[in-house]
Amino acid sequence: MNTLIILVKRNIKLYLRDPLSVFFSLISTFIIIMLYGLFLRANLMGGVSEVAGGAKYASWIVDSWLMAGLIVVNSVTVSLGVLGLMITDQTANRLRSFLIAPINRGSIVSSYIFAAWIIGSALTIITFISGEIYIKINGGEFLSGMAILEVIGLIIVNVFSSTSIVFCFVSMMKSEAAFQTFTAVLGTVIGFVAGIYVPVGILSQSIQTFTKFIPITYGVSLSRQVFMREPVAKMFAGAPSSAIVSFEKYFGSRVFWGDYQVSQILMLGILLLSGIIFMGLSIVIMNRKKG
Repeated sequence: MNTLIILVKRNIKLYLRDPLSVFFSLISTFIIIMLYGLFLRANLMGGVSEVAGGAKYASWIVDSWLMAGLIVVNSVTVSLGVLGLMITDQTANRLRSFLIAPINRGSIVSSYIFAAWIIGSALTIITFISGEIYIKINGGEFLSGMAILEVIGLIIVNVFSSTSIVFCFVSMMKSEAAFQTFTAVLGTVIGFVAGIYVPVGILSQSIQTFTKFIPITYGVSLSRQVFMREPVAKMFAGAPSSAIVSFEKYFGSRVFWGDYQVSQILMLGILLLSGIIFMGLSIVIMNRKKG
């Protein structure tokens, strides 16, 4: 355990030693917000107003929809940036030193994942705070105290799941070039999978089905349920429940397998189980690496 703690501290210090890494981990979030405000916000608000028959709460709903997805995407991109430490260690032959040392390889894997989990959670919470301020400035309301705790809990779970899954892929890479290509591709694809750029209801049925096999889909859905709960309740006050279900399904805050709506408990279970499984796979991959 002492070895694991030392390695985790070492990885955190190495990442934080480079302020540019932290800066670029956060700046991508603000770029998405800026692009959303310039190109997507008005169209989405128009669509929400048309569906709900009024624009009173459209801004609040649309901004909440974006921020909920954004913090989950952030949990992936920030963790990926931290996990780049392993590639750096590998190219500098430091990882080889760890592998030939009398250190359990599970501790080596865990040290990278836990460091990324801690940093990813902290920076994603900063993104969450920024998102709340953005929503308030644009006419929405802050989340309640209980909802804030729910979001923070979801951030911690989402970062764990995302970090473990991403690390499993990163652990199979052997060069900076491969890692940079993977980062670029993942950063592009994840925005569509999470429904950041467009509501999931716009995507084709085959793509919607595909997203249901990706754990982040359930993290986004859980986050949107919390963020959109109050504005949706106010906008659809007096409307039939079927209208609310259809709206939330279109915007990705509800996930269905056929006619079955996936429960919150099951979605949390998928996130936790995927994190544990991919962490185990990463340990298997690391055990096969030669010292």
